[in-house]
Amino acid sequence: MSVKCGRCRDYHESIADVRKCFNGETVGATQGSLPAAKRLTEAQVGYARTLLKQLGAVYIAERPIEDLGRATDGRALLDGLVAARKALAHGQPYRLPENVAQSATPARQDTGERSSLPKVPKGYYATQSSTGSNDLDFWFVDVVAHEGKWQGFRSVSRVIGGRSNVRVKGSTRVAALKTIDAYGADKAGMLFAQELGRCYRCGKHLTDDTSRQLGIGPVCRAA
Repeated sequence: MSVKCGRCRDYHESIADVRKCFNGETVGATQGSLPAAKRLTEAQVGYARTLLKQLGAVYIAERPIEDLGRATDGRALLDGLVAARKALAHGQPYRLPENVAQSATPARQDTGERSSLPKVPKGYYATQSSTGSNDLDFWFVDVVAHEGKWQGFRSVSRVIGGRSNVRVKGSTRVAALKTIDAYGADKAGMLFAQELGRCYRCGKHLTDDTSRQLGIGPVCRAA
């Protein structure tokens, strides 16, 4: 294993050698195979390590990440890790890039929270504001339908006029699901439709009188 030294910027064989170098001792070192201008930046190396941690994965190649090419194998590593993390976040299967393996510790574990939260159906909802900054909060709940580890997981996004929906996490997500359930999913969906004139299932505008009265468009009613 080669370890990049923050003092001499070369590579030592072990962490112990890195410490010796920091203390001013003479130890063997090897230079990277690429000039610094062509290697991944320190920020990119840090990002790669963060992605590995989020995926519960380890980098197993002998050549250190710090020595990977910014436009070649280093770029391929970053792109592969980003794609894998995106798939993981959406509960989809993913493939780790070359020279990366799953560690013994999974990236995320199902703590049982999913089974204890309200089973709010996929759709749009409005509830009384929890912050008091607005009279109502508007939400979109999405449910992972395909089979797999994340089947049934409910993501929650805040609906904001003139902007893309903003994903919420942690206690905000849990509180939104519980508030919708306490108010009643049907009532919260109808409140969304009445306030914004949009279907509480798909979010599209309601343009006929029947749909506006029911809060749901003809396509979603037929589904």
